[in-house]
Amino acid sequence: MPPKKLTSKALEALGTERLAELLLELAQEDAATRRRLRYALAQTGGTDELAREVRKRLAAMRRARSFVDLRRAGQRDRRLARLRVPRGLPGPAAGPP
Repeated sequence: MPPKKLTSKALEALGTERLAELLLELAQEDAATRRRLRYALAQTGGTDELAREVRKRLAAMRRARSFVDLRRAGQRDRRLARLRVPRGLPGPAAGPP
C-alpha cells in the first residue's frame, strides 16, 4: 500500500533514478526549482562553482528592467536571502573549513 503522507522515507522508497526524473520535470516547469538544483549541483563542485552561479544570478537580477511592486519586492528579498548561505556550507561565523 503506498504511503499517504509525503515524507523523506516515502520519497527514498522511490529510488534515486525516479527522484532525479521527477526533479528534472519540475525544473523544466519552474525557474526557481531549476536555480535551486543548479545551486545544489554547484555546491558539490566547491565554493568557487557556487560563487559563479550566485554571480550569474545577481548579474541577471541587475540586468532586469521590470518594475517591482511592493508585493513582488518581498518575494525578491526572500530569493536573495536564499542566495546568502546555501545549506551545507559554513556561514561566515564558522571560519575556514
